[in-house]
Amino acid sequence: MLSRALSLLFWVWIAVATLGFTLLVGLSALVTAPFDRTRRWPQRLTATWARAILWANPFWRLTIVGQHHLPARGAYVLVSNHASLADIIVLYQLKAPFKWIAKDSLFRVPLLGWSMRWGGNIRLVRGSARSIRASFAQALQCLQAGVPVMAFPEGTRSRSGDLGPFKRGPFQLAVKAQVPVIPIVVHGTREIIAPHSWTFLPAKHMLVRVLAPIAPPPEASNAADGLCERVRTLISETLDARAS
Repeated sequence: MLSRALSLLFWVWIAVATLGFTLLVGLSALVTAPFDRTRRWPQRLTATWARAILWANPFWRLTIVGQHHLPARGAYVLVSNHASLADIIVLYQLKAPFKWIAKDSLFRVPLLGWSMRWGGNIRLVRGSARSIRASFAQALQCLQAGVPVMAFPEGTRSRSGDLGPFKRGPFQLAVKAQVPVIPIVVHGTREIIAPHSWTFLPAKHMLVRVLAPIAPPPEASNAADGLCERVRTLISETLDARAS
């Protein structure tokens, strides 16, 4: 009962923070549009929104290991396992000016979807060949402009908690743009809010581990497949090592 009451209060705070920051993001996008082509400022404000949400919950602890693997400048592709809605909040704590490659349904969420659109994030409609081509082209433009991109290669949250199969799209991007892939391993977010639940659980320790960058192989017909398999194995082994 106490957990439900605290969760309700926290959702109210999330709603208030989301409304306030959406207004700021929209204003920032409007004011900076003439000179901020990569929409850095709206994206920074969205990251600040995520930090405000994490800060407001005193029961959560987050540790980030390996942040030094994130280059100070230049483009790269970040890929992470995906176990919970909280992953988005947690990954925004990374010191990296990335753009999300995210499924269309997130862009249709009131307020949050508007902020994602104004921040220059990349919309992907699953199953639509046209959307896949358009999102690939937009992500490639980001990388060529020196802006990192972030993707969940599983495509959606894992319902079982096990690491799902990876889609090759993010790895095709890395090979095409010849930029490194940086694997991210997120632990503990599933334990604070499970799929199909609105109740947050307290006193959970979350861990984000940034692994060393992996240089892309030369562009070839099977290069993305090999890179995809290598990164998935690395993330899987890191998850298993933490669980054991």
